[in-house]
Amino acid sequence: MGRQRKRGTVIPHEQILRPRHKRRHKSGKRRKMKRRTMKADMEELKKEAVMDDHKLTLEELSTKYSVDLTKGLSPKKAQEILNRDGPNVLTPPPTVSEWVKFCKQLFGGFSILLWMGAILCFVAYGIQMHFKEDLSRDNLYLGIVLSFVVVVTGCFSYYQEAKSSKIMESFKNMVPQQALVIRDGEKIQINVENVVVGDLVEVKGGDRIPADLRLISAQGCKVDNSSLTGESEPQSRSPDFSHENPLETRNICFFSTNCVEGTARGVVIATGDSTVMGRIASLTSGLEMGKTPIAVEIERFIHLITAVAVFLGVSFFGLSLSLGYGWLEAVIFLIGIIVANVPEGLLATVTVCLTLTAKRMARKNCLVKNLEAVETLGSTSTICSDKTGTLTQNRMTVAHMWFDETIYEADTSEEQTGKTFAKGSATWFVLARIAGLCNRADFKANQETLPIVKRATTGDASESALLKFIEHSYSSVKEMREKNPKVAEIPFNSTNKYQMSIHLQEESSQPHVLMMKGAPERILEFCSTYLLNGEEYPIDEKMKSKFQDAYLELGGLGERVLGFCFLNLPTTFSKGFKFDTDEINFPMEDLCFVGLITMIDPPRAAVPDAVGKCRSAGIKVIMVTGDHPITAKAIAKGVGIISGGDRTIDNVAAQLKVPVCSSTDPREAKAIVVHGSDLKDMTSEQLDEILRNHTEIVFARTSPQQKLIIVEGCQRQGAIVAVTGDGVNDSPALKKADIGIAMGISGSDVSKQAADMILLDDNFASIVTGVEEGRLIFDNLKKSIAYTLTSNIPEITPFLLFIILSIPLPLGTITILCIDLGTDMVPAISLAYESAESDIMKRAPRNPKTDNLVNHRLIGMAYGQIGMIQALAGFFTYFVILAENGFRPLDLLGIRLNWENRFLNDLEDSYGQQWTYEQRKVVEFTCHTAFFVSIVVVQWADLIICKTRRNSIFQQGMKNNILIFGLMEETFLAVFLSYTPGMDMALRMYPLKTAWWLCATPYSALIFIYDEIRRLIIRRHPGGWLERETYY
Repeated sequence: MGRQRKRGTVIPHEQILRPRHKRRHKSGKRRKMKRRTMKADMEELKKEAVMDDHKLTLEELSTKYSVDLTKGLSPKKAQEILNRDGPNVLTPPPTVSEWVKFCKQLFGGFSILLWMGAILCFVAYGIQMHFKEDLSRDNLYLGIVLSFVVVVTGCFSYYQEAKSSKIMESFKNMVPQQALVIRDGEKIQINVENVVVGDLVEVKGGDRIPADLRLISAQGCKVDNSSLTGESEPQSRSPDFSHENPLETRNICFFSTNCVEGTARGVVIATGDSTVMGRIASLTSGLEMGKTPIAVEIERFIHLITAVAVFLGVSFFGLSLSLGYGWLEAVIFLIGIIVANVPEGLLATVTVCLTLTAKRMARKNCLVKNLEAVETLGSTSTICSDKTGTLTQNRMTVAHMWFDETIYEADTSEEQTGKTFAKGSATWFVLARIAGLCNRADFKANQETLPIVKRATTGDASESALLKFIEHSYSSVKEMREKNPKVAEIPFNSTNKYQMSIHLQEESSQPHVLMMKGAPERILEFCSTYLLNGEEYPIDEKMKSKFQDAYLELGGLGERVLGFCFLNLPTTFSKGFKFDTDEINFPMEDLCFVGLITMIDPPRAAVPDAVGKCRSAGIKVIMVTGDHPITAKAIAKGVGIISGGDRTIDNVAAQLKVPVCSSTDPREAKAIVVHGSDLKDMTSEQLDEILRNHTEIVFARTSPQQKLIIVEGCQRQGAIVAVTGDGVNDSPALKKADIGIAMGISGSDVSKQAADMILLDDNFASIVTGVEEGRLIFDNLKKSIAYTLTSNIPEITPFLLFIILSIPLPLGTITILCIDLGTDMVPAISLAYESAESDIMKRAPRNPKTDNLVNHRLIGMAYGQIGMIQALAGFFTYFVILAENGFRPLDLLGIRLNWENRFLNDLEDSYGQQWTYEQRKVVEFTCHTAFFVSIVVVQWADLIICKTRRNSIFQQGMKNNILIFGLMEETFLAVFLSYTPGMDMALRMYPLKTAWWLCATPYSALIFIYDEIRRLIIRRHPGGWLERETYY
């Protein structure tokens, strides 16, 4: 194989040929080098594949690859190349074992906080056990329960995300198994992995291309490049060099694309990882995925809670030492306060909330693979959307017709209700016959019961569109073809740019009619007359001018325009005449021009509304497509990505009569269409400038690497980027995006594996539903956390006053667990079912730097305001019960040491009554139960106020049935724990008098009224001091 390559060209397996680092380097230096090399490799992969093979003549190609273009390689030479380059397969990336994934779920994020709490509990229990003979097992039980909670939620999360990233396996599925090669002049079938650079390969319709090929001959060959380039139409292939860009030229076929018709022979120019597909595979699997926004938020929350817990713990450790406690008790206090700050139920609440939302989204056709991606979609500020199949219907449809010198609009809606046009015209009758007869598409069998638009067809997309249109608007094409059988045909090819067929006419004096369709300017060259209202007129300048105007107008709409003409052959061509399409023996001039028909892949009906919703929600929608700029711009205008009145850069340039590049100021136009070839030459700064200065952007003719560069550009601007795509070409961008969204119906396996979410109905409108759900889950998680954290204060303050004021412990560890993992759990989860507030899709996307899940305002409200009122309720009940039993509040101060002394059985109360240790403990545990019940009563009000952050409860309503169930469940659980016989032994909980339930009721009412007034002031004075300080 020759080595006369240009600088920067792709050498097969250049990764393998890279020299190894010398051993004498120190390991740290080597690691640095390796990281730098990997980074360099990734940057190299992001560049376009540079190759010059498509420009070479056949002689140069033969010399370069040392191959005879008729006989192929010798088996010996092929084996040598195979040994040198390795097999023609994609290198799998290093995989993460399931065990490591499970451990990440078990020890990652929120779980760390609970593990720390559990370990501290076991440490405290160990210290107590070492120094005290008689000890409480509370810390042991708490440690066991915390460990259990973490393991259960870890298993649950792992199960939810077990569908791990199998990107390379789906790439492997795309690899064809067998290939037909020519070696030493003999055709042999070999396994694709044995194909080598320089091999001579033959492909035919239905085959998958076994490697990157440079074609040396082709007969009517068309390939489906949609998975690679996003072009929906099959692309013609020929041995001729037709474009500088290797992805656009006609003489290259790419590994793993499909040959849909015809045959071709070519020389293998790249195999395995060096192919264009291999580069995409390496790029996709090599991309590092960042943390999801919710993971970042949870990490921040953990740091915040840990900081608060450690600060309180250390402060009171110092305080207890200064109050004269021994170091052992001070350490136990320290651990107790830190553990009391851990919201045990929150990990399960967050996991369940995300899972519930994922299930709700699945019902709305959004399948979420990664639970945290649910929220990411809500934070999205930029959507980079593919065009074909996402914004459009992914089916070519007849859009307009031009006949009788008039443009008529066809119906492109998904329902095909049928728009009326001049169906009575004699010209339409002729046009419909040509479109139906000069057409190789056909309906598949046994579909008569289906609506025409839903029927499957054989043939290419444009011909199928014509077939369905004529069947729907004119008459049965099958009957038409039976009456007018085809006797000769020249299929469409890229050189001729037309398709011709000759048919028998039974009901005419002239037995044969020649019909033709193709590129309009080419068709007009064949014609000398045109049809107007069924009459033939000679073509004059006036007609040509009208034709040109119509052609430009329809082409400007981004539609594919076809011209139609016919010729009734003279009677000399009698029935049975042998037409020769190679040595043409029939007239091909002086035809009669009939009209134009245009086709487009039309926008989906729901998309314009969805784009409008995105805009009002502050989300920028960018179109990134492999299609032509004119088509892309037309669809962008059709769906509202480029809004009606907005001028693009080229409009401004045309108006100022200056070239686009020298247009005075790019910021004069909000909209811009950027061509892939321009993007190729741009620096990062220039791309950033475009993304910054323009609100409406279309990128057309983009390559897979460029899609990735666009995503990275948006992320540099600080945007949270969602990317939609369905092809292999989209997979690097899908993986790099903050959330990748693949198409469920048209999407390739690879894109589905790289994505975080799959749209089951391929509809862009479903993304907007997803955004709403994502925003809702963020709001509801805030509400859930606010609700859960509030009860931390009434749980921590008893412990603090127990240390500072030396009073009997108002609330025990077991009762705290009953709140966090019992009564608070269902209500906290029920907030995940809360419906959206009125402004959810009118707000700008949240700023990940400033709008956090847990901010100082939320902590201020939960800890500083509502939590304090709740603590007052608990202490009020506590002092009421002790006072009723003879201990007045002031007499409790400093009583702790005597109260805890198990050998003191004659402790006097305020009235001189004597209490034994056992009697004192019964009263203490009754206080624990009452404090617990008080927290439940005030949490009723807290749950109701957490339903909404801005609206009044009376506006929001009580429609959340799960929340009503949560209120009932926590009340029933409190009653059950308090009054069930045996609870005094199991959980040290005692029955309460009915009056003691009422102690906390005024505080519950106070919380409700206080928060209603706060929200009323926020609504009346938006942006005011109260909103800035308390709106979380």
